Amino acid sequence: MTETYNKIEEKIRRFVDKSFKNRLENYTLELSRGAEDGVNWLGTMHRVAIKGSKESGEKVQFNLIVKFAPCQPLFRGVLPIRNVYDREIYVYNKIIPEYLKIQEEKGVEDMFNPFAVSYASTMDDGVEALLMEDMKVRGFHNCDHQMGVNYNHASIIMRSLGKFHALSYAVKNEKPEIFADWRDACPESFFNSTLYEPIISMVQSLSAAILKTYGDDEAKTRDIFRRSTKNIPAIFKGLLDLDQFGKYLSISYGDYQFRNFLFKYENSADPHQPTDICMLDFQCLKLGTPAYDISYFIGTCTDGELRQAHYHQLIREYYESFSSFLSRLGSDPEVVFPYDVLLDHLRRFSVFGMYIGIWLVALDQKPTDNLPDLHNSADMESLVHNLSVVPNETYIRRMRDLISDYIQYGYNL
Repeated sequence: MTETYNKIEEKIRRFVDKSFKNRLENYTLELSRGAEDGVNWLGTMHRVAIKGSKESGEKVQFNLIVKFAPCQPLFRGVLPIRNVYDREIYVYNKIIPEYLKIQEEKGVEDMFNPFAVSYASTMDDGVEALLMEDMKVRGFHNCDHQMGVNYNHASIIMRSLGKFHALSYAVKNEKPEIFADWRDACPESFFNSTLYEPIISMVQSLSAAILKTYGDDEAKTRDIFRRSTKNIPAIFKGLLDLDQFGKYLSISYGDYQFRNFLFKYENSADPHQPTDICMLDFQCLKLGTPAYDISYFIGTCTDGELRQAHYHQLIREYYESFSSFLSRLGSDPEVVFPYDVLLDHLRRFSVFGMYIGIWLVALDQKPTDNLPDLHNSADMESLVHNLSVVPNETYIRRMRDLISDYIQYGYNL
């Protein structure tokens, strides 16, 4: 790699030292890798164990995660690195505290707080970073993001998303001036950058490969999908048009997929049943419609078998969680975001999630030992080509099922 681990470690140590020099005395820190290759595309993750003493003499230990921005010129020239780190820092400093505050103000006893504690951050050029609580120390675990989710995980993910969106609408309803600040601070940045054209190229190449698998006996599905592929640039540009959502505009997670969740399993009778969730990675958070997050998750993380058995149930679970939590926060869900509006938004905007699935599932299906070196690629053309290759037949079947399901649901492609 262009930048050795030792150099990265040196930068991390300086950042941590700056963050903790006034908190602890005589402290030591140990660093280790925090994530496997392919888990985080927009930086490197490192575990930090800090041991020291408070001024009172009490010995303490902090177990933290450092999320560190890539430094390579090509990577930073194509991806909006500074924008996405600035966005995540803003979420931890402004949005999450307001989400917790409004629950306290409304007397919510069992608070919805699936967020890691943020200890420090920096936007110094070339060393953008966040220092956060290591949730695995609290008993949370990650899952294999290359596998489609099962119903138990999909259910807690959808119900948690309902509460996440409810908080957005509650703040919008109760504190419109704060929501207006969020709108100004959180424009779409990922698909409104120099990465836009490479992503469109990858999505179009993968879609063309899928299209070739349809025979004449599947002409109806093939023709619907072919017409849809001609609109791919307009679909992604549509992310910038916030006026189309009118009064139903809300905070959108932006990257609501399996790799960004950790889970607890504390049900001794069913140890595979997730009982709690931690939400991570807010670098793509923006304004939009809840349908974006729902379709993003459905497109990237579910397979045809799960959707056939549970899709409509999951949509109902999402809205039941959303509406009951929003009511506890003092707003009327039938006014703020009615169920029929949700269904209409899913019909109109889920096509975005379909194409996100076509793009990201191809990346997720790549074997770890075959991942491109995103941080040190020689040129963007070869990188785009590498990421536009169909990984396996499982991917083709899964995307064909997704396309067929969206057509069956009556969604606009």
